[in-house]
Amino acid sequence: RQMCIRDSPKSKDVSYRGKHRVIVLKDMELQVKKRILMVANWKSWGVLSSIKELCNILLAKLQYDSQKVELVVAPGYLHISLVRAMLPDTIEIAAQDVSAYENGDYTGEISARL
Repeated sequence: RQMCIRDSPKSKDVSYRGKHRVIVLKDMELQVKKRILMVANWKSWGVLSSIKELCNILLAKLQYDSQKVELVVAPGYLHISLVRAMLPDTIEIAAQDVSAYENGDYTGEISARL
């Protein structure tokens, strides 16, 4: 998530560092919301039944303030669609690492294109 400030209130507030325009804001307060990022990387653990059980436990027992905490779950590739369907949109879903190659004979690799 990025914030872009397009125009400076005064031209003297603009300076350049290399190719980048830097805007210095004076007499303005900029508030940035910070949230704790919590990531659960399930790696290659779990079969279908245990993944469903983990999702149900999260739904039943997990309590957190989504304004203060960003929760991300990274299940194995085969279970991403199930986990997305079971968990609310306030919980983000992440994919684990993927192959650097679009396709080919790469044992143990998942293509991002798949």
